[in-house]
Amino acid sequence: MARSIAATHLLDDVASSHGRRLVEAPFGAACLAAALRGGAGLAVDESGGFLLASHARVPDGILLALLATEIAARDKRPLRDQISDLQRRLGPRVGRRIDYHVDAVARGRALARLRDVPSRFAGRPVRAVAADDARKWILADGSWVLFRAAAEGGPLRCHLEARSLRDLEAMTAAARDWVTGPPGA
Repeated sequence: MARSIAATHLLDDVASSHGRRLVEAPFGAACLAAALRGGAGLAVDESGGFLLASHARVPDGILLALLATEIAARDKRPLRDQISDLQRRLGPRVGRRIDYHVDAVARGRALARLRDVPSRFAGRPVRAVAADDARKWILADGSWVLFRAAAEGGPLRCHLEARSLRDLEAMTAAARDWVTGPPGA
């Protein structure tokens, strides 16, 4: 399995529970397609795009919807119930993406601040950093926050994933403060 850097880490736990390896790929369909060529059978992006080595080599949300429908019909159980069971077994995940539309000065300041990894974020220790065209801080409890510039002059994007809605709200507030913080903060 492969997933983009901003896709849910629930996929990591699903892969592990089946004894499978998961590869984290940078943003973009080309990176996920490369993971398929490298041996992954399927790949997922953060927007619900799904690549299947035997069928779809570009992100396809319709294929994913069809497969999910087939699973619900086969098991005669609503997907909501199956997802609840999965999260009970592997732990809950809640996520969010925020686009910060800030002026060029604030955007540049925020991007420059990405070079300095904080020891804590939203009250939790930062235990790992992943970076390519984005900066991702993985927190001690498995939650994570990722910042990236969407396009030249575009919004500053923030992807977040936490174990509870309460934690997600705390991380969202910390991300907002981090992006909109005063110069030199």
